[in-house]
Amino acid sequence: LLEVRKMEEAFLQEQQRKQARESLELHGLGAQTASSSPSSSSGNHQTEAREKTTDEKSREQDEKQREDGDFDAIVSMLMSQDMKRFDDLSENLEHLEREAANAEADAMALGVMMGEELLRDDVEHLAEALLAAESLVGQSPSVEGGAGRH
Repeated sequence: LLEVRKMEEAFLQEQQRKQARESLELHGLGAQTASSSPSSSSGNHQTEAREKTTDEKSREQDEKQREDGDFDAIVSMLMSQDMKRFDDLSENLEHLEREAANAEADAMALGVMMGEELLRDDVEHLAEALLAAESLVGQSPSVEGGAGRH
């Protein structure tokens, strides 16, 4: 745990140094641009500005890739250390068993709820069919009346 905190602190300090360095570079570039001679042509000045912005962008991309690589290395190291741990395994196993039992109970409850919903749908379907049949019987001519005439 101490090693993890030391690594995190080192990583944060490195990030702070990088940010400070970047801010100094940006302020330094701004000072150089302001002190450039006014006699230079506007086209030449624009070309220099474009070159500086592309240099800055490429530098920022390189910096970001390096930071991402550093972060990935630290995360990989921490994960490998965590994988080697064997403390509290019994507690972790009990916790996982409880989680599995809870998931099983949830699945059973969901199954019961779905079964109830299916039964409810079947009852509604049967009720609609009965009502439709009764309405058809009420509309058709009486069978008893027709049999008595023959």
